[in-house]
Amino acid sequence: TLMTMAFTGTLRPTVVLVLAALTGLVRPSDMGLRGALIADTMPQASLTAAMGIARTTSDTARIFGALTGAGMFAAIGIGPTYVAIAAFYLLGAILTWNTVVQRTASAEEAAAEAAEGKPSPWRELWEGLVLVWNTPRLLAIVWYAFLFNFAVFPLTNGLMPYAARE
Repeated sequence: TLMTMAFTGTLRPTVVLVLAALTGLVRPSDMGLRGALIADTMPQASLTAAMGIARTTSDTARIFGALTGAGMFAAIGIGPTYVAIAAFYLLGAILTWNTVVQRTASAEEAAAEAAEGKPSPWRELWEGLVLVWNTPRLLAIVWYAFLFNFAVFPLTNGLMPYAARE
C-alpha cells in the first residue's frame, strides 16, 4: 500500500499513521508465529539456543534493515525502495513455505484429543480473553503491550519512511 501510494504521489501522514497502527496490531501475532515455527522445527535440546539466535538475528535485521532502507531511499527514492522491501518480504515468504515438519500424534494423544473434543479457535480465544480480564497482572501486561504497540511501533516502523522523505 505504501509503495503504491508513493508511486502515485498520494502518500500522506494520515494514511501512514493508519497503516502503522495496523502493522502494530499484527506484529505481536507475527512474533508469536515466528516462535511457534522455531519450536516446531528445532529439537527440544536446541530450542533455547535457537530462540536466542532468532532474536539476535531479528534485532540485527531491524537495525541493518532500517539503515539499508534509509540509504536506498536517499539513493533511489521511496517508491523503488518499497519495491525492494516488498521483494524481500516475498522472498522470505517463499523461503519459509513448507518449513514446518508435520508432527504425527501418537495413538494415545490422538485418542485423548478425540475423547476431549478439540475446542474451536474462537472458544480458545474467548477463554484466553476471560483469563486475561480476570488476572490483574496479565491485564496490566496486555495494556502495556497495547500502549507500546500503539505509541512506539508506529513511530519506528511506519513514520520513519515518511519523516525521511520530508
